[in-house]
Amino acid sequence: MIHYITKFKGYTGKYKSKYSIQQVIEYFDSKKSYALDTETTGLTLQDKVVLIQIGDLDNQFIFDTTTLTNKDLMPLIKFLNNEQKLKVGHNLKFDYKMLRSNFGIEIENLYDTQIADEVIYNGLFNNLHKDSKVALGMYYKSFSLASTYKRYTNISIVEDKKLSLSFTKWKEGTNFTDNQLEYAANDLKYCLEIKPKQIEQIKKYNLTYTVKLEHKVVPVLGSIEFTGIKIDVDKWKAIINGYTLKYNKVLNLLEDYIVNQVGNYKELLKHLKDGYQLDMFGQTDLRKTIIKWNSPKEVLKICNILGIKIKNTNAGTLELVSTQDTTSRNIGEFKKLNKIENWGVWTDKEIFIEVILILREYDKVLTTYGESFLELVNTKTGRVHPNFKQCYPETGRLSCDSPNLQNIKAEGEFRELFIADKGQYLSTADYSSAELRIIAELSQDKTFIKAFKNDEDVHSTVATLMYSKKFGREFIVTKKNENKEYRTPAKNLNFMLAYGGGADKLMTMLGVNYNEAVELIQLYYKTFPAIKKSLDESAKFAKYNGYSITLPPAERIRWYKDHAIALSYSSSGDNQYIARIERQGKNARIQGCNADITKLALVYIHQALKGTKGKIVNTVHDEIVCEFPKSFVEEGKKIQHDCMIKAAQEFLKTVPMKVELTVSKYWQK
Repeated sequence: MIHYITKFKGYTGKYKSKYSIQQVIEYFDSKKSYALDTETTGLTLQDKVVLIQIGDLDNQFIFDTTTLTNKDLMPLIKFLNNEQKLKVGHNLKFDYKMLRSNFGIEIENLYDTQIADEVIYNGLFNNLHKDSKVALGMYYKSFSLASTYKRYTNISIVEDKKLSLSFTKWKEGTNFTDNQLEYAANDLKYCLEIKPKQIEQIKKYNLTYTVKLEHKVVPVLGSIEFTGIKIDVDKWKAIINGYTLKYNKVLNLLEDYIVNQVGNYKELLKHLKDGYQLDMFGQTDLRKTIIKWNSPKEVLKICNILGIKIKNTNAGTLELVSTQDTTSRNIGEFKKLNKIENWGVWTDKEIFIEVILILREYDKVLTTYGESFLELVNTKTGRVHPNFKQCYPETGRLSCDSPNLQNIKAEGEFRELFIADKGQYLSTADYSSAELRIIAELSQDKTFIKAFKNDEDVHSTVATLMYSKKFGREFIVTKKNENKEYRTPAKNLNFMLAYGGGADKLMTMLGVNYNEAVELIQLYYKTFPAIKKSLDESAKFAKYNGYSITLPPAERIRWYKDHAIALSYSSSGDNQYIARIERQGKNARIQGCNADITKLALVYIHQALKGTKGKIVNTVHDEIVCEFPKSFVEEGKKIQHDCMIKAAQEFLKTVPMKVELTVSKYWQK
């Protein structure tokens, strides 16, 4: 039954409630859980919550927050803030932010049917092969409420987009129709019907720990998004203007080069611009060609005209061309745009490719950090409030958009423009060599375990053992000794193999040929057979079972959506599906465990900072950023460090974890 609690005098519908707010609260006294949802005028923190719904399968209570004052709602606000009762909903992170921004409510102890399904079906629903869609049948859906409900009940919810969007059109002095109230009440019932069916699946696949962990993470991410992180907008604009000038300079150099090469390559004529045109300000248009330099197809055509025979213009391909037959010129100087104003004397095609790469680099900066990024800065808070995707990618790691903070390079000028508020400091902590420590735990490689226990530079240790084996004598490598250049291949191998990379990737990273890359990988595996065995076992398990499992206690499952197709093609000599599953299988357990550890650390820090002036403001991969007032920095960073170590210890039983922490006025690595 629907109960509508409102003070709108003109409501004449059939759901007017006789319950007071206090009586509603008393109704739930004996209940351990209830469903929760909100209806809002939009999706931003500035939008208004117009309805709050709570209920069970028998009764759904809808509170009209457009007519009820905060004083009226105080019993409800206190009730929602109570962590003792479980709150069931779908996409509760959104409700967390809206309730906090409108009423200061911070909901905890959650069961989110969207998050639960993302854990249960992790890896199954994105970019499926057409045959896999058929194999999965009704399971090939999204994680929307309608799709999730259909998955468990085989009942289709009639989605009325006009009705769902009607709340965004609410205006002062208007009220809600019975159709709107029924829509709001049904969202509660759908979640409550889904939950017990999900629990069966959660128990079936031993996902109880992971689901509980993810549910604890929901309010943490809601809080991070609500708080946001501050941006120095003025300095940001100045840097963007600088990159715009650099971009235009490089563009002009490329245009000049094409013009100067017309005498040698007549086919370039049709790519020249017809004359010069004046723009609206009366200034000469600097473009001399009609080439779209950001078009891979057009750049490939120009390269072929110039005699640079390549199959594509992917970054890896161009980088190989630019490093082959190294010219006598100093590429470093070239990248700084020094001594490059007379294109007439430059005929090296490797240099031409190098400049295209530079142009792309500047274009990426302008695309990633330009005006579109600044539009995401909240004008009231001066902060960006990103949207975190909790279970995507399939490894379980966090990703985010609006903006994507993972695009911010660890070393770079933009990172320094994420700043602390006045009187505050940013404490940035990240796990040191987390993936390698997890590899050591999985493989139980004695050399790696010893190196981490002794706090050695593991890359130097790996290089020393690899090249000692290769040269048949002791060959010591450190960061600073005469053999230090041998550390780089070892470091690249360590991380590349953790991500499931192969010889193709390594040759690009090191600038070596394919055979040299293969030789290095073989040398690594001969030196560390336990690691090879562990990675091979992970690949084999994924191949034959169609899923991977992370370390206990989480044991997160990552399904391989095209596994059935891979097996059906298993007789093929070149089975791309099997190869991809094996590659992902090596990576999934490592990245998944890293995700489990970081998420648990977020939960511990969030809980430990309650009642203090500290707050989490950002997280990227295995890095967590907190903001503390000056008086709380020492205590806060100790909490942050200890919570991260505590989380790691729940998963790594033989390998110690290390946390590196930096305190600064800006987001410092």
